[in-house]
Parts: sequence; structure tokens; C-alpha cells
Amino acid sequence: DYFVIVGDMVNFCVENEIQQPVNVGSGTRTSIKNLVDLVKEYLNFEVAWDTSKPNGDSCRVADVSRLTSFGFRPEKSLRQSISETIRWYAENQSAINKRYEVFDE
Repeated sequence: DYFVIVGDMVNFCVENEIQQPVNVGSGTRTSIKNLVDLVKEYLNFEVAWDTSKPNGDSCRVADVSRLTSFGFRPEKSLRQSISETIRWYAENQSAINKRYEVFDE
């Protein structure tokens, strides 16, 4: 499984001068449960799946055909991308907490 980090996508679009809308994604099918289980490996939390509710989408896949027509191919595994995202979030927590909240005023 692959996962696309926004920064990697932005760099690709800037470097390739893409100026039209594209769906961002890896184009690979990943279940929500698989994603949650992977995040749980890095963070200490429990998930209680409410099986009394409808399942909803078990997974989502973006149509990335326009993006791949420009030559984009995901390079990072789902595990590597989740690890990088969690590390970035932890390292930038103070800046995240200082962001401007327009609705707080």
C-alpha cells in the first residue's frame, strides 16, 4: 500500500508546473481499518468500532488518472508516510496550537 504526503504532492505539482485540478491520492485501495491499525502502532490509543451502525465505506480510492498522466507515482509506503506524518505532527505541536482560529473571536 502507498500513501501520498501533501508536501510531496505539492513539490511534484510545482516542479512539473501542473496548473489544473488533480485528485490527490496513491490510487491504491486501503481499508479504513488497516489505516487505523497502522496509526495505532505509533500512538497509544484504543478504537471501539460501533458495529451497531452501518459500515459505510470500507475503503476509498481516488481516481488519480490525470495525476499519473503527468508522471506521478507514489514513492513512499503507507507505513513510511504515516510514520513521517506522526513525527512531523509531534515536532510541530507548538506551532499547530498557535494557529489563528477565525471562529474563536
